[in-house]
Order: sequence, then structure tokens, then C-alpha cells
Amino acid sequence: MKKSSIVLIVLFLIFGLAIGSSSCTDEPIDPDNPTDTTDTTDTTDTTDTTDIIEACFNVIDLTNTIDYARSIHFVNSQEGWLLAKGVGQSSDKVLLNTEDGGLTWAVINTDFNVQTWSSTSEPYYKFHNSTNGYMIEKAAWISGMGNASKIKYTTDKGQTWSEINNASFGTWDVLAVNSTDAVFIGHDIYGHSSGVSILYRVSNTTHEITEVIDLPVHLQFNPEVDMNLSEDGVINVPIKMLGGDADIYMARSADFGQSWTYTAIGTTYIYDVNFPTDNTGYVVGVTNNTCYLSKTTDGGLTWTDIALSGDVSEFDPWFNCISFFDAQNGLGVHAYDVYKTTDGAETWTKVSCFNDSDHKATRGIAYIGLNKWYAPGNRYDPDEDKTYTEFYIYEEQ
Repeated sequence: MKKSSIVLIVLFLIFGLAIGSSSCTDEPIDPDNPTDTTDTTDTTDTTDTTDIIEACFNVIDLTNTIDYARSIHFVNSQEGWLLAKGVGQSSDKVLLNTEDGGLTWAVINTDFNVQTWSSTSEPYYKFHNSTNGYMIEKAAWISGMGNASKIKYTTDKGQTWSEINNASFGTWDVLAVNSTDAVFIGHDIYGHSSGVSILYRVSNTTHEITEVIDLPVHLQFNPEVDMNLSEDGVINVPIKMLGGDADIYMARSADFGQSWTYTAIGTTYIYDVNFPTDNTGYVVGVTNNTCYLSKTTDGGLTWTDIALSGDVSEFDPWFNCISFFDAQNGLGVHAYDVYKTTDGAETWTKVSCFNDSDHKATRGIAYIGLNKWYAPGNRYDPDEDKTYTEFYIYEEQ
């Protein structure tokens, strides 16, 4: 009886060891999931609050690809671009492209000589579909002309760029694009009267200039930050006017720049312009050290100031960029935190799942679905004394 009992015990121990061994090999650590912090050498539950908070968004590590992102631009939920500083490069700008909603990124241009600005919107390059876009090239000294820039187009996602034929050199201020046309506004254009601003209309099919419109002198028509071109050809652009009654005006043209109307708005500085529809648009800026937000629902004919409320009223943050999915649903980024509105910017709530984590949205945001958005950013690890460059895919459950 003792002998048979010993045999049973030995068999039981061997069977138990076999089960334990197979459970380890069946559940390996996923190398694609850097947030898995389970310690296989310690049976203590090491799941921390960060893992729970990050359940609503995925983190794509770009640390070995770029130093930091400058801006984000998506044409649909799958295809988009990041303008960034390349790893180990002091000044060169690189262009990255994704075709799978940000899960993977490819560097497609290592010398993307686009004009840049401090804004998170970086309005100097825009795509109107998955392959075709435009940019304002970085200004450079041209012998006999001075400091000037060129306007270019691409048909291969941004890998190569060509000059637009018969376009003058000068200081190009803003560009906008819809499905059929692109519009550029610049000033001090060589070959034209000094100080005069000018508008080029360019065909997306031929990439040829189809209209040239002389605008008021630059001091009376000084574009700010960004410009919108609706599908029905209406232009809305914030401008400054020397000696005007207001610091900023919204200039509107329904005929590609041949005639304009002007509406004064109550801000002193513009951060971003966003039109989710042809009729509904938003402008965000700052005035008297508080956030300024204005809205149009008639395609820019009239603008109404909006008083911030909800979570943002606690400290009146400056939204350095905004992105709306439709007329009612939008996102705003203050410093590194994200806020959401579902009522046309009347009230804003914190996206706590993201804001309470160690990850920070730093350079723009793309609202590509009612419950989904993308943003570049970073995370600092104090234990490693290292900053990780990241891309966030947020999706509400």
C-alpha cells in the first residue's frame, strides 16, 4: 500500500510540473505590447494603474525613428502623415506616412524642406487625398531676389516634390486645398508690385495656375496661421490689418479671392482654424491671457464668440490646437492634455483616461471617428531618465 502511494505521489508531482511548464510557454510576453508589466519571477500582481488607464489607447513607440513630431495630418482613418525631426539630425525635417491608422510608420522623405512654424497645426503642407498634396517650401536666399520660397506639389505621398509652373518666388503665407483646387496667398511676390499680396488658384488635376488675383497690400491683408477652402470654393482666412479697429479679422471670399468681406473677431492671436463642414468652422486663439474661441455656422458670414465652460472653465486653458469630427464633436489640446466637446464647443470635458496617464499629446491631434483620435506625443521615464517619442491611438470602448 505504501509503495503504490509513493508511486501515485511521484506521478502527481511530474504531472503538475508538466502543466506548469506548458502554461509558461503558452503565454509569452508580447513584444508588441510594451505596457505588459507582468513579472514572471514574482507571483505578486504587478498590474499598476497605468495599465488600467491605458486600456483606452494604444501606444506606438517611434523613439528609434524620430526625435519628436512637429505635426499630424490625416486624410481618412487609415492614411496620414507626421512631420518630424529625424533621429540624430540637428535641423533636417522628415516626413512619415502610415497606411494602417498609425500602427506602422514609414519614413518616406528624409529631407522634407517645408516651411515650419511654432503652431501645432503646421499649415505649410496639406494633402487632398492619399497621394496628392502641396507644400510651401522653406524660405531661402535667392541671388538677386532675396529671401524667398517656392510652392510645390507631390503625386507620390510626399516622396518627391515638383515646382508649380510659372509660380513667382516670394514669401508665401498660407495654403488651403479642397478636392479640386489649391489656393496660395503670399506677399512681396517678385514680378508684382512691391508690398502687394497675391492669390494663386491651382488645379489639382494639372497642377497649373488657373487664376492670379491681386489682393490689398500686405499690411492691409496679412494672413495669420492657416486658411480654409470649402468644397464650394469659399475661402476663410484670419488676417491682420494695419490701423484696423480690431487685431484680427476673418476675411471671406466666395469667388476665389476676387472679392472679400471682413468680420472683426475679439482675439489678439490665432492658434488654429478648423472647418469640419463647409458651413461650420472654429477659430481658437488667446486674448487677455485667456482662451478665445469663435464659431461660424454660415460658412464664415458671421462669427460668434463662445464662452468656455465645463472642465475647461476651471482654468481657462489655451487650446493650442483643435480638431472637429463634425459640427458638434471636437477635441482641443491644452499643453499636453486633451478635452472633448459634443455640443459644438459649448462645454468641454477632460479625456481623463488619457490625461491621467504619463503620456502627453504634444503636437496636434486628428479626430478621425466619433470615438477615435490620433495624436503624436511623448513620455518621460524618470527611472531611465529617457524621453520616449510616441504615437497614440485612442478609441473609446
